Amino acid sequence: MGIVVRTIGTPSAFTVPIKKALAEVLPDRPVSQVEIMEEIVRNSTGSRRFPMLLLSGFALLALVLAAVGIAGVANYL
Repeated sequence: MGIVVRTIGTPSAFTVPIKKALAEVLPDRPVSQVEIMEEIVRNSTGSRRFPMLLLSGFALLALVLAAVGIAGVANYL
């Protein structure tokens, strides 16, 4: 079971009060893992980040080569 809590301050400051509140409401369910949403998103997209950066680099290189080629043909004409 997962629970998402939105906080105004730093999320790590609320872990102990949230664990205590959950222990009062659901005493038979221990809280085993507390993660910040930024960490969850970073971990879920981490495996795709390097290939996307590599693909973006090649796309930028292709764009530069195309622009140089178009400028060369325009200057030749």
